[in-house]
Amino acid sequence: RSVSVVVKPRCSAQAAVMFVIQREAGGTTQRRVAEQLKLNESAVTAMVGRLIKLGLVHRAPSPNDGRAWTVTLTDKGLAALALF
Repeated sequence: RSVSVVVKPRCSAQAAVMFVIQREAGGTTQRRVAEQLKLNESAVTAMVGRLIKLGLVHRAPSPNDGRAWTVTLTDKGLAALALF
């Protein structure tokens, strides 16, 4: 029997990052998240890294810019946002 566990973001800043990602259909870049939240890119990169370890966010190379990363929410991330 499998048990489904929903993991919540650990702080409101992580939740804010996830809300920005959710708002952008098809994902968005880490740079765009930083711009939207008025945070520096290194802070967003660190938060995204923690969200990836929690299984809430997926990061992949951007198809439009070889230097950028596209971030999207996982199914687990969508479920976690539903708790807010």
